[in-house]
Amino acid sequence: MSQKKSRLSEYRKPLTLEFVQWCLRLPRLVRIIVVAIFALAFTLAVSPAVDYAYLAYMFTEETRVLPSLVSAAIGIAFYVLGWWLMIGTVGETRPARPAVLVYVLVGIIALCLVIVLALSGYSEAITPI
Repeated sequence: MSQKKSRLSEYRKPLTLEFVQWCLRLPRLVRIIVVAIFALAFTLAVSPAVDYAYLAYMFTEETRVLPSLVSAAIGIAFYVLGWWLMIGTVGETRPARPAVLVYVLVGIIALCLVIVLALSGYSEAITPI
């Protein structure tokens, strides 16, 4: 009876764990591209908030490049986090962690937000005055 229960528990993996394992089983090059796209999307999604905070509280003529540097640093940090969670070193098998699921979900949300921002900007650009 206990063997049957243990066999059944082996097959009852949570769907989120299966999704994370599927993401980690993707080829290395695909994971690198996914992490790069997520990092770029996260950078683009964070940029309006960084620009708003800068313009509202810290604007001076001497520090005009500061928002782009902050946004780039946030994007690089998100890329490094993705590299650590999903890619690792050559030949290394990354463990399936809940953080991988959170990273992928944040990346997908950032990608969707960038698409919405681009479409809203496009619609404002083509509307007549």
